[in-house]
Amino acid sequence: QPFVISNGLVVSGVERAQWALDNILIGGAEINPSQLVDTFDDEGTSHEENWSFYPNAVRTAGFCGNPSFHLYWPNKKKDKTHNALSSRELIIQPGYMMQFKIVVGCEATSCGDLHSVMLEYTKDARSDSWQLVQTQCLPSSSNSIGCSPFQFHEATIYNSVNSSSWKRITIQLPDHVSSSATQFRWIQKGEETEKQSWAIDHVYIGEACPRLCSGHGYCTTGAVCICDESFQGDDCSVFSHDLPSYIKDNFESARVTEANWETIQGGVIGSGCGQLAPYAHGDSLYFNG
Repeated sequence: QPFVISNGLVVSGVERAQWALDNILIGGAEINPSQLVDTFDDEGTSHEENWSFYPNAVRTAGFCGNPSFHLYWPNKKKDKTHNALSSRELIIQPGYMMQFKIVVGCEATSCGDLHSVMLEYTKDARSDSWQLVQTQCLPSSSNSIGCSPFQFHEATIYNSVNSSSWKRITIQLPDHVSSSATQFRWIQKGEETEKQSWAIDHVYIGEACPRLCSGHGYCTTGAVCICDESFQGDDCSVFSHDLPSYIKDNFESARVTEANWETIQGGVIGSGCGQLAPYAHGDSLYFNG
């Protein structure tokens, strides 16, 4: 603060230096919970107990075709701040799992400037040291630190290339994230004023459901699976109808293609490579870069 010396005395000036506070948390729990479940749907229910900070987030419904409520980062402020969702401290034991839905950049018109959302963790809230929950492990990197033999997975980084539509992510949490005070965060960094919009929904962190619900269901309170339509059983592994014994698709019918394939990522129906004569004719599933 400014001051002047008058007659040998220090006299404070009228002006005051500018200052600010942000992201204040006072309180906590004597014993951290071992489970976090939040669908963001319940009206009148406080979601504050699950999350420590979520700057620039808006609770809304309808983004990218999701009719249920979720947390949404519209990125309209253009103030160069990070966008993040940080959990409270949790007791994480070996064998626990995490599940959530995410979408990034569904309104994007190009693949440039990805502004990825990273899923990170820390075991010490006193420091600002965060690491990815999982790094990329491919056959070529199987000897890298953090990679187990014959277990391959992408890094916990999400962008408009791999998550341009709502996608359910299920992760068997690695043992190195276990502690009595683990925090997780999804964070979108970048100094640019414009970033891709993104959203989070249906978060579960806790004891693993049977077989992680086999990729066909949501894990919820009590480590119980809520199976997707057409699946049943404790682990959602039983298909309620007979499965087809073959797939045939010449990519001439969008309806047939949609029924045949669960996910098509990076490819479109077209003729970008020209006619594949003499082996095939008409449209094909075309991947470009």
